Amino acid sequence: MDYFLNMKNKSYEAQYYDSIDPYLSKIVRSNIITVVVVVPFVAYAYYVHVRDVPMTTETAVRRGVLGSFMYVLLMLLVIFIYKKWDFLRRHRKAARWSLDIFYNFVAGYFAYQFYDYSAPLSSPLTQLIYGWFNCFLISAVFSAISRWYLKISAFLIIILRIGIGVYIDSQSDMLFQKMFQMAALKSLLIYFHEKDRRKYFIEKQRLYEETKVYKEIFDLTSDGVIIYGLKEGMLFRNWSNEKHRWWDSDENTERNFEKIIMKGYKKVSQLPPDMVKHPLIILTYQFSFYRKGDRFKFACSVIQPDEFLRFY
Repeated sequence: MDYFLNMKNKSYEAQYYDSIDPYLSKIVRSNIITVVVVVPFVAYAYYVHVRDVPMTTETAVRRGVLGSFMYVLLMLLVIFIYKKWDFLRRHRKAARWSLDIFYNFVAGYFAYQFYDYSAPLSSPLTQLIYGWFNCFLISAVFSAISRWYLKISAFLIIILRIGIGVYIDSQSDMLFQKMFQMAALKSLLIYFHEKDRRKYFIEKQRLYEETKVYKEIFDLTSDGVIIYGLKEGMLFRNWSNEKHRWWDSDENTERNFEKIIMKGYKKVSQLPPDMVKHPLIILTYQFSFYRKGDRFKFACSVIQPDEFLRFY
């Protein structure tokens, strides 16, 4: 990765954003939780706000309508995602960009609404509680943004708008400094958190690719086992059909046995005839054996089923 967290392997970059289902599920979950927690108390909150804070009727209506509009929009977004899930899955790249940019517009709305709502409050403790509530609210809503730089921009829109507004109103250099500290703190946390996520994804992807290669090597160098009951038919095989060039399940048993040359025969143990109720043929194929024409040589044994299950 470079300083902008671009992956050098472009296939990794594509796979990182390949599945949009977790992204959409996160949006739906965060929006529903936000609406369920906030909306039931909106009416009472505005009633208390109008009662305790002197304001004109026009101001009260504006704050009430604008304060409720965003939660309606978030719920409409949830309904849209549910109805257009397959469409968004087909156009996942455009969907990610559109939804991430949409949340930056939501940040602009929150920046205006938070400042407009909290500015008339006189009690510092009241403003403190409202500030903490707003922090939790935007953390829940913006947690779904997928691109780290758009997530940073969403938080900065709110931090800088409110911070600059407070500085103009109070002319406090200390509050202006706190604004820059909050902006730097949130930006660095988002950046390094995303860097760790991508680093973990790359490590997991490399481990998956190495495991896949090792599995292919193991399949090519290890024994292939087929257990075929003379009465029961196919009982067990440890490889898929296409791996057994010497055994094709689409052909009959006689044809498959015609392909096999017996290299050796060995009984594992001498058992009474009444104990062997279900004789099995165990065919073991090793790639290290040489090929003669189109036929392969095998080692073949007949053992009791219970012994095979005990030692396998």
